[in-house]
Amino acid sequence: MSFPDLLPHLSPAARRDFADILQYTFENWGENQMLAYRGILLKDLSLIVHNPGIGHFHPSLSDEFKVFGTGRHLIVYQKRSGVAHVARILGGSMDIGKHLEDE
Repeated sequence: MSFPDLLPHLSPAARRDFADILQYTFENWGENQMLAYRGILLKDLSLIVHNPGIGHFHPSLSDEFKVFGTGRHLIVYQKRSGVAHVARILGGSMDIGKHLEDE
């Protein structure tokens, strides 16, 4: 599954997160590392979209959300009608509940 195939499953905030993560990675570690991390993120986003039960509940979130760790980030998503919809892709040390409230 390519990034365009994932777009219907990503919120606008998750799309911004994805772009920001890749930009930061490129600026700090270069193109090769950015491409490698992009592959990891795309693989795990695809995994979630095809297996929405794979994530875990998080104590700071309502039961409608699940979290899945990828690299140094957490993918936060909801399962609606059997399909995963990604709300955010956040750094592992970020306050997840606060960043979901901001949306």
